[in-house]
This record gives sequence, structure tokens and C-alpha cells, in this order.
Amino acid sequence: MTDTERKALALVNEVRTERGWQPHRTLSQYDCSRTLTLCRAIEQHEAFRQEVSDAVEGVVNSTYMPAPSEHKLRRFIIAKPDPLDEAVKEAASKWMNAQEPLTDGVRAAIEKRGGKIVWGEG
Repeated sequence: MTDTERKALALVNEVRTERGWQPHRTLSQYDCSRTLTLCRAIEQHEAFRQEVSDAVEGVVNSTYMPAPSEHKLRRFIIAKPDPLDEAVKEAASKWMNAQEPLTDGVRAAIEKRGGKIVWGEG
């Protein structure tokens, strides 16, 4: 299940709980168009949040702002994910599903993000 699908399931279950219904364990495969619509709306919302975050971060980093104003804007800045952390999560997910050896997965995921492994001489 993707992060978007987890968020969609959480929203569906929030509404179901409010109405006194049992929560779902997974997203319904029988209501594909509604599920896809909800996932698409979440993805668009996440993209907009990232756009706002990047714009606010640009303003905060490029102008002098007194501390109180800066603190009020910082809450709109989304922390950037660590590319190594993301690469390892992706590789571990594939490895746990026995799709490929863990080392191959880590290498591929790092390269996919524009990174490379460099060994230093000590």
C-alpha cells in the first residue's frame, strides 16, 4: 500500500467511524473509481502543500525576517526527506517481497535518486 493509499484509507475510516460503521482494513477494490478519485485528490493536495512549502522556504531563506514572523511561516515548510532513507526504505520493501537481493535494491534506489556509493581510503 502506498503512502497515498494509507492516507485515503485513514480518511475513509475516519468517516466510517463518525457514522458508527466498522473501519475497512483495505481500500475497496469494488469501488475503483471512487478510490482512484480520492487518491488523486490526496496527491494533488500533497503537491500543492509541497509547492507552498517550497515558496515559503524561498521567502524565509532569501529575506531578512524578524524571528517571530519567521517562526509563524516555518510551520508551512515541509521537511525534505533524506534521499538515503527513502532509498533504503524502497530497497527493503522490494527485498522483503523477495524481488531482488537487498544490496542490488539499495544500489538501484540510490542511483535512481542521483546518488552514488563512494568508498573512502582510510
